[in-house]
Amino acid sequence: MIPQSIEQLLSTESESTVEAMLADRDHVFLVDWREEDDAIVKYCEDILQTGDLAAELVEIDADPGFEIYISHRGKRVKVPLVVGPEDRHITLYTLNELLKPAFEIRVCVDSNGSDTLAFLPLSAAEWSGLEARYAPTVAKHFRRIEQRELLLATRGTTLVEASPHDRVWGIGLAADDPRARDRAQWLGLNLLGEALTRVREVLLWERSRAAALPSA
Repeated sequence: MIPQSIEQLLSTESESTVEAMLADRDHVFLVDWREEDDAIVKYCEDILQTGDLAAELVEIDADPGFEIYISHRGKRVKVPLVVGPEDRHITLYTLNELLKPAFEIRVCVDSNGSDTLAFLPLSAAEWSGLEARYAPTVAKHFRRIEQRELLLATRGTTLVEASPHDRVWGIGLAADDPRARDRAQWLGLNLLGEALTRVREVLLWERSRAAALPSA
């Protein structure tokens, strides 16, 4: 069942419906830049109530002293953490891939502009239903978590969050602003762009390592 706050936002866009959606803790979870990665999985499970989605911390001898695994429906995957702020995105990406195809987490675009982002997890059927009725509005308010291949295709570039309203996660400039092409003229920190750039390098390293391994 589609949450009422989401239906109201998509059918009647206004400042009040945006605020109501972001405040809906029964269906939207928040992730701080400094969040514990296993907590992200718990926040998601508290909403989806799958009954088996869980994170596990395993102690190891090497830095940082632990590894994180996410389990769901008989699968257990390791989160490839790099011990940096980009780990939040890595955890969310890994979690999202594990949940598919039954569920999908998307970023609430309206939460941009602070060091805390909001995320909406829904079933694939619910996302499909919303897009059938409100496709442009869904795309405006909810962004897919970056897909691996699209991320890898940007190799050799610095990724940016080109938002004129966001000076924390973004560069504080629109994509069509000439200043956006000159890092020295950016008005924001571009934390999201920098994190995605580092995530991409981790994914590229994993791909090259996998390619170097002898086939079974």
